[in-house]
Amino acid sequence: MDRSTEKLGTIGPLTGQGYRTWSKKMKRVLMSKGLWPIVERGYKKLQNEWLDSRETEKLNKLMKNDSNALSLIRQSLAPQILTLVVDADTAKETWDKLRDLFRKKAKAELLNLPLFTGESVKHAKPSGESFAGEDANGTPLSGDKPFFDLCLVKSAVQPTCRLTFPNDVGQMLPTSCITSNVKCLGKVYKINFNGDGRQKCLRSGWRQVVTEHGLSEGDFVVFEIVECSSLRLDINLQVLRNIIPTELEDEIRRREAQVVELD
Repeated sequence: MDRSTEKLGTIGPLTGQGYRTWSKKMKRVLMSKGLWPIVERGYKKLQNEWLDSRETEKLNKLMKNDSNALSLIRQSLAPQILTLVVDADTAKETWDKLRDLFRKKAKAELLNLPLFTGESVKHAKPSGESFAGEDANGTPLSGDKPFFDLCLVKSAVQPTCRLTFPNDVGQMLPTSCITSNVKCLGKVYKINFNGDGRQKCLRSGWRQVVTEHGLSEGDFVVFEIVECSSLRLDINLQVLRNIIPTELEDEIRRREAQVVELD
């Protein structure tokens, strides 16, 4: 094992926690191999037929460096994180996308905002069955129930609209196939839950949630497991959006002053 491989091995996979530490360590590895400039600045792809031999050689070197940097970054990502950036073509695009995703996640955690109200959802409030004690805007996390957050990938919003849970999350969920009750903004959605496969998921019915609440790739959502058994699965769903209700803007500005920018 060469020295650079040992350095990469000490980083550990980025699983969704510890992004700041991961980014600093990965940056040092890339700098030690002379690859950080291609990650930081990227390069412009040009048609080879318009280049002379010297320019072609320079472009080929940039492309090779970019490929090496991209490979190193991807090797250090856990599968559930890699799926979020797998469509990025260059090292810079991958790095920037990771930074933006984790800035959004860190900001939402710092603000600790309750479920956003109707200003973040532009359609009228849907009607439907509600849990006892619930108000029209849904309830914040109770704090005494297990919960987890997910960043929605493309397959969760289009075209299949199937929400697949990572294996570590799946351990918290039933191993049976049942109709789950997913509560969001005052409505309870009946969604088929598949728990007997290799990866547990929400299928038929999830599309309605995506459509009515305008969910898109990259949105962060929080699931709170209210009740879980082989016969019943009740879940609270919160959506963390970039659109902030007007009534929270002053409080958000106060808290944002304390945000530490990520590298």
